[in-house]
Amino acid sequence: MTTLFIILGALLLSAAIVLSFKPFLPASLAAYASLWMFQWSGILAFPSSTMLFWGVATLIVLGLDRLLPAAITRGIDGRGYICGGALAGMVVGMLMSSAGIILGAVIGAFLGAMAYSRTPVGKTLSFPSAGFLRFLCARGLPAVVAVSMVGLVLHDLLVIYGPVGS
Repeated sequence: MTTLFIILGALLLSAAIVLSFKPFLPASLAAYASLWMFQWSGILAFPSSTMLFWGVATLIVLGLDRLLPAAITRGIDGRGYICGGALAGMVVGMLMSSAGIILGAVIGAFLGAMAYSRTPVGKTLSFPSAGFLRFLCARGLPAVVAVSMVGLVLHDLLVIYGPVGS
């Protein structure tokens, strides 16, 4: 059963990364499910406060996804910039700590949104403006939540089991 949970957790982690770039399904739900798979497998043990925090964060993202207009949440404009920035920030943050993962993802998403606002398509989102802030919140928050959970799992796996091949 442990092996099944590990495989499902790894698949859900991969799905969370892919879904971060796609507007169809919430990546945070897949990432949160992967936390539970690794928790149930027994190879990682997250405190109940951590599981509660990420559960609430996932519910907030899902709630915003339902409340915001579909044109905002389902659009793909700039999603690659924001998700790519969040992933890069998460990787840099992994070098520091668990809090660094979240901070790195936030900074990366912000820098990705800034980069997108400099493209010809994103010129309407000039920084600083209310439109830029709405865009960043609608696209950046889901990416940061999902990528941070992925980073948390990867960080804990690397801390406990070390790099592959060592």
